[in-house]
Amino acid sequence: MNSSRLVKNTAGDKMFIPMNVEGNSYDEKFLNTTKVLTIVSLAVYWVFILTWINTLENASALFKVLIVLFSLFATIQLVRYVVFEERYFFKMYQKMLLYKNPTSDVFWDIASIKSIYGDSIALYSDMKIGVFVKLNRGSIVGKDEEFIESHYDAISDFLREIIGRGYKYVHLNLMERADNDTRLDYLGAEIDRVENKNIKKLLQLQLGNLKNVTRNSLYENDYYLIYTQKLDRLELILKDVYDSLDILMDGNYIGYNILDAKEIIELHKEQIGVAYFNYNLATINTFREYQVDRRPAVRLKKIYLNNGSVIELTKEDELFIRKIATDIVSSSSTESIDIVHRLNAIKKQDFRLRSGVDLDKRVDAQAVQKKANTVSNKAVKVDSVDFDKLIDNSSDVSDKKLDDNIQEISDDFEFDF
Repeated sequence: MNSSRLVKNTAGDKMFIPMNVEGNSYDEKFLNTTKVLTIVSLAVYWVFILTWINTLENASALFKVLIVLFSLFATIQLVRYVVFEERYFFKMYQKMLLYKNPTSDVFWDIASIKSIYGDSIALYSDMKIGVFVKLNRGSIVGKDEEFIESHYDAISDFLREIIGRGYKYVHLNLMERADNDTRLDYLGAEIDRVENKNIKKLLQLQLGNLKNVTRNSLYENDYYLIYTQKLDRLELILKDVYDSLDILMDGNYIGYNILDAKEIIELHKEQIGVAYFNYNLATINTFREYQVDRRPAVRLKKIYLNNGSVIELTKEDELFIRKIATDIVSSSSTESIDIVHRLNAIKKQDFRLRSGVDLDKRVDAQAVQKKANTVSNKAVKVDSVDFDKLIDNSSDVSDKKLDDNIQEISDDFEFDF
């Protein structure tokens, strides 16, 4: 045992061991202390009210009836919402109606899956962000006994690194069908290099038998869900996970990969044991269950131009700009984006018409195209609602005396919250 992996508790803390599987708490019945006190209080209240009304000799009948009706209304409300817990059970009834034909959607808690350069980040309904990782195990053939300690050291260092960076993890050890083992493909390539035909044929037959056995066998796979509640780690979680996973390569692992959206869905289907899963419907049910507000936090209303004119943006224009921003975020290209060109392609009309440009005047077409191409987008972050510079002027513009027919799009916006 490597003593460097041991963490000794010098604070003298005690470990809580439950008395049974359910813990040391009792099974709470329908009548708890709050309900019993409410029932007793109502009984005392009605005795007091009826006694008090009988002592009112000069009070009118209408006054007595109003007192009784008010007391009856208050009693009904207390009985409904305190004694019978109407809100709770009505919510359970609505859930029963919603899931009367149960699917695996009830176990799906992911609000969206964000893809970045082929990797995926899962955003949960409680605003956690996580990454699913699958580890590929190697072989212990030819390894000495000290390699066991090296393997455990690598796992310890990996978990220490994950926790040290402020993340939490869930380890899933799943038995899956081996299917096509990549190590057999490597072994097949090595067999093809054998020069002796007899030995080569024998090895190929043995390899074929190994492939048949492997396809019908179960294989142990390690999965990790690495997550955090800090949304500011959204841009760094993939880098932190990759840096931590490299430490595992010192152990009995030959590789790893971060699951994409399709692989996450397949993992969910395998865990639940279903052959069909509707990701879009499950996401809608997640939003419905937790009443997630999908409205944008910021709305674009106007674009102020450098010449003092203002472009009023309609709802259609705002949707076009948001679509372009989404395309920019999801694109892996580092080239500058021509906003005007994108708007023209989407709306199939010249957006400069709404920017005060008179196209009837004779202008240099190449100059117009050159100046229009300098309008580029520098930084758009739609997911974090960071519209720092949705439309910015390119630094390539060196000529300050622009043609009167060309208007520069400024980065000033008026937001409606």
